Amino acid sequence: MAKYMLAEVQIKFGVSNLQKYQETMVLIKRIFESEGVMLHHGMLTKAGRLYKAWNLWQINDFGHVSRAMENAVNHPDLIAAVTGMEACLEAETVHYLNSLSFSPDHSE
Repeated sequence: MAKYMLAEVQIKFGVSNLQKYQETMVLIKRIFESEGVMLHHGMLTKAGRLYKAWNLWQINDFGHVSRAMENAVNHPDLIAAVTGMEACLEAETVHYLNSLSFSPDHSE
């Protein structure tokens, strides 16, 4: 059964913060994927000048992200990634998801 982490991100007001977010996500993706947390899909919505992003990551189990973050402590992009996210994020909510039995990626 496929497992996912969905990160729901409220980006701070303005296009410059959206640009910073996209630049920083390149680093986050590099860090996570080096630990086997694979980006499945990234999406963006816009309401006026407010942006919200959703990033769907495929994970091995619900402890995978914690282990990946612990292992990434010495990654060369980590400081830039953390600093970049702090600069452009208003809020983030993380959801852990299982695929349902009728989903194309569901297998037992």
